[in-house]
Amino acid sequence: MSTQSTTFTPVDLDSIKKKLQQLNSSNKRQSMTWKAPVGESTIRIVPYKHAKDPFNELLFHYDVGNRTALCAANFAKECPICNFAQKLRAKKTEEDWESFKKISAKTRVYIPILVRGKEDEGVKFWGVGKEVYETILNFFTNPEYGDITHPTEGVDIIVTFTGKTEKLKYGKTTVVPKRNSSMLHQDKAMIVKILKEVPNIFEVYPEQSFSELEQILNNYLNPPTEEAKEKSEASGIGEVIAPANETVKSDAVTSLDDEFDQIFKKS
Repeated sequence: MSTQSTTFTPVDLDSIKKKLQQLNSSNKRQSMTWKAPVGESTIRIVPYKHAKDPFNELLFHYDVGNRTALCAANFAKECPICNFAQKLRAKKTEEDWESFKKISAKTRVYIPILVRGKEDEGVKFWGVGKEVYETILNFFTNPEYGDITHPTEGVDIIVTFTGKTEKLKYGKTTVVPKRNSSMLHQDKAMIVKILKEVPNIFEVYPEQSFSELEQILNNYLNPPTEEAKEKSEASGIGEVIAPANETVKSDAVTSLDDEFDQIFKKS
C-alpha cells in the first residue's frame, strides 16, 4: 500500500499579527474620523490642546500605487516621493507633468469636532478641503461670532452635504454657524473630560519612515507581483499604523471646579 507524503506549511504568526495590527489600525482610523453624511448635520469644533488652533493642515500623497502616504514634509523631513515628483516636474513633458500632478503632495485639513447627537462617541477629526476651510476661518474674524470653539460661549455649525451628482463629482458641502452661542456640553464634568481627551491628529495619521515612503514609491514605479503585494499589505506599508497613546502632563487640581477654572483661566 503506497502512501503519499504531504507537506505541512506552518502559519507565519508574524504575518498574522501584522494583518491584525493593520486591521485594528484601519478600524481605529475609521472610528476617529468623520465624513459628513448626505443631508444636514450639526457639529461643534473642539479646542485643540496640541496646537495653537484646531486646524491641522496635512500633506498627503494620494494614489501612489493605490496607496495614500503622509508626506514627510509634515515633519520637516526629506520625502522620497516629493523628490521624485520634482524630478518629473523638471522634465517638462506633458506625460511627466501629469504624473507630477498625480503624486505631488496635496493639503487636507483635519478639524477636531463633536457631532451633535453623538457626543458619546467622543471627538473625531473632520477632513475638509480649501473652500470649507476658508469659510470656517472667516467665522473667527466675524465679530458676530469670534472664537466659535469656546467651550461655553462658542457656536455650533450646521453642515449640509448634497452627496455626489452628475454636475458635482464630489458633492457640495456648505457650513453655516448657528446664531446663538451654546456650551460644548451641558455637563461641566463632561466639558473637562472632552477637552482633556482630545486626541492628537498624529494618532490617526502617524509619521511614516523614509524607507516606508520609499517602498511605496518603488511599488508605484515597479508594481509588485501578487505575492509581493500580499507581503507589503501584511507589513502595513502605505497604511497608517496608530502609535500608543501619548501621556499629557497637567498641573494638579483639587476639585472639578478648580479644574474647570484652570482650563478657562485668562492669561
